[in-house]
Amino acid sequence: MILTASNIGSLPAPSDSQWLRFTEHILNVHSWYKHLALMNGGEFVVILSPYAGEEYPTKYPALPYGNTVEGYRKAFGHLDYLYRFESDESFDGDTRHAPELDSEVLEACRFVVYPFVSQEIYWSVHKDAVAQIRQGVEHPRAKAILAAYDAESQMNECWQALSRADIDFVLAVTRSDNSCLESIPEHIQRFLELEENARQRFIALSHPERNRVRSCVAQVRGWIEQCQNSS
Repeated sequence: MILTASNIGSLPAPSDSQWLRFTEHILNVHSWYKHLALMNGGEFVVILSPYAGEEYPTKYPALPYGNTVEGYRKAFGHLDYLYRFESDESFDGDTRHAPELDSEVLEACRFVVYPFVSQEIYWSVHKDAVAQIRQGVEHPRAKAILAAYDAESQMNECWQALSRADIDFVLAVTRSDNSCLESIPEHIQRFLELEENARQRFIALSHPERNRVRSCVAQVRGWIEQCQNSS
């Protein structure tokens, strides 16, 4: 099946709560987002699909009303999403059916997602891309990427210099209410400061990306509602 604007317009409109729930679902559902290409991201498409929820995985990702067609559609209506890692690949999805998209749907419903949409990232898989950015290759989030990468590198370097006893102390401090901060050795205090800086730098990178994806979904919603109003 080739999914067209007419097909989308003929499907039931999701409720406000379904749109909100679905948006947060696609932001958080997969841990592999952190492996998307740093330079170009991955391509995501949000659609209404007649196949939404069909043969959805039975256990993971777990859905709020159960992983049945009925549970899926109670949560999200006919909302679905597709993704691909490279622009020359076919789209895939979490359900069995990944409909082919006509050019109008693809243009209106496609957006890029970067790996830092995830709430954690493995910088080791992005070292080459970070090096390119440092050498001047353009990226819309270049400054924030380098700041987050460098902050984590500094934290990791400090961590590697800690002894086993130091690490045990750090773990004890992070489990406590920090009421004994004055008694923390200077080199451990330095690590804790670097750890907090790395956390804040990643938040400064990740949160705007998550909000950008929310905005992209909202734009897709506007187009879908136009399709439904004209059908």
